Amino acid sequence: MSLITISFYKTYYYFVIALVLDLLNKIIKDYFDEIYYTAENIKIIELFNLICYNIGDLLSGFLLLYTNISSRSVKEEKIVKKKSKNIIQYELIYNDLSIRKNKYYYILFISVLEFIGQFSDFFFYLLNINRIRDGEITWLISIDILSRIAFSNLILKSKIYSHHILSIILTILGLCSMSVGAFIIINDTELSNWPYFISLAIKFVILSLEDVINKLLLTDEFLLPQSLMFLRGSFDLVIIVLFIIFIYFMKLMDFSFKINDSTSNIFFQISLIIVYTFFAFLRSFSVIKVIDIFSPQHVSFINVVFYLFRLLNCRISSKDNITLIITDSICLFIIAFSTLVFNEILIIKACGLDENTKDGFLHKEKLEKEDILLSLNDNEETDKNI
Repeated sequence: MSLITISFYKTYYYFVIALVLDLLNKIIKDYFDEIYYTAENIKIIELFNLICYNIGDLLSGFLLLYTNISSRSVKEEKIVKKKSKNIIQYELIYNDLSIRKNKYYYILFISVLEFIGQFSDFFFYLLNINRIRDGEITWLISIDILSRIAFSNLILKSKIYSHHILSIILTILGLCSMSVGAFIIINDTELSNWPYFISLAIKFVILSLEDVINKLLLTDEFLLPQSLMFLRGSFDLVIIVLFIIFIYFMKLMDFSFKINDSTSNIFFQISLIIVYTFFAFLRSFSVIKVIDIFSPQHVSFINVVFYLFRLLNCRISSKDNITLIITDSICLFIIAFSTLVFNEILIIKACGLDENTKDGFLHKEKLEKEDILLSLNDNEETDKNI
């Protein structure tokens, strides 16, 4: 009997899609940053990045339209079949419990959270404050994991079992180890930029809260992922337009974009922007599907793997100490392992850590059914003997 087993479901392909698209969009964005990077252009690039992700949300409107047309045709087909069988149709009058009075308030709230979370990097460029290298901020990903656990427990009333406690302990250990390593190598300029550390931590908390409320909308409000994306994108579109008008009239930035003379093949770059936006749509849809099918905590595994890539890319390109690279990688692997344990993708069959997992509950249910069948057989044999 193996100590660790893997619980695999077909729907895990949403994890793979989200991860691959995250990495591809990171590569595309780095490409544009490298070509057009100037103090003025970077603000436009970050603002355009916000717009691309918003357009990605709005693209879900086509998927929503397709869903509505498909469901309508299926419904009409059922009505025709019932009429052909002379079945009398009764229209039931009832209150649709799936449409709550506060649904749109929740959607507005998550739209604001999404805007603030995505806006944080642009905000620092807007104030001419330099960002810190990825290698010095990756350890903050643990805040994302712990926030999701806390909000899920408070809002969704999710229970905490022994394997969850082990996962939390491992996450905290990884967080402490990575933070020590980061502050050893960090320079005075980066260390003095403490507002960026605080804002990034707040960003993780905000996006975690958003995903937990997304789960609430997907379950209690019976919203489809594409409906949630489109509504969120519609609210965000209004917020972004108002925000652009504000910074334009307040003259907080120059909206001119300087194109380098060496830049060629504009058609290729426009094509990349279109691909980037489409990938943003697929990535957001995959993440919401993960939340819908599984839980907000499952998104933390996607984030950890993505930040592992960013960390290794940063450390290697910056030619950091090899010991630090190995140490940080081990810590992130520990954190990734802890998220897999928490989300019951990896199940540890020792010290009762598997008892309150989904597989553990199914095993208990199977044993109970077997006990009931055995008791019924015993009663039948007793009755025959009598």
